[in-house]
Formats: sequence, structure tokens, C-alpha cells
Amino acid sequence: QSVEELATIAAHFSGVPLMANLIEGGKTPNLTVAELDAMGYKLVAYALSGLFAVTEALQTCFAALYATGATASVPHAVTFPEFKELIDIDRHRALEQRFRHEPDAGGQ
Repeated sequence: QSVEELATIAAHFSGVPLMANLIEGGKTPNLTVAELDAMGYKLVAYALSGLFAVTEALQTCFAALYATGATASVPHAVTFPEFKELIDIDRHRALEQRFRHEPDAGGQ
């Protein structure tokens, strides 16, 4: 819950790989990876950082949609073609075709 506590833990477990779990606004001080590494923490988890960023983006998007009836004013981080490339849509479509099940003529 404090920098001193993190340092005490690191000193007590010297030579043991340590992990810090950082949640913005949580109990663990929001130190940099370099600061934690200097204390002996070799793994730092930012388990909710991306989710927090996405939540803010969703709030911005839907607030604009509610206020204006459109999303044109919302800054988008990626275009639709970039998004499709990012999620590897072609691979997903190939899997969809591979495992596609067509019902027989009897509706089964």
C-alpha cells in the first residue's frame, strides 16, 4: 500500500522473483516498471489498464451518440480495415467456413 511496504517486501524476499499487481487507483503505488525493477520486482501486471482505457473510450463514444445521434465526432483509434487486420478476420472466416454446418434437407 506504500512505496516503503513494497521496498520492505522486496528486501525480505531478496533473490526471489517478485510480482507487483498494479491497478490504476488501487492500493499499490503506481510506480514505473523501472522503479519496480530496481526494487527487485521482475513481473508487473497491469491487469485492468486496457479495460479501463476501453471503458473510457466506450463512454466517450456512446455519450456522443446519445448527445448528437451520430459517432462522427468520436476520435477512432483504428479504421474498420485496420480492425479487421488486427483481429485477423481472414483466419476467423476460414475457421467459420471449415466448421460450418449446413442442415440437411429434412431440417436436421
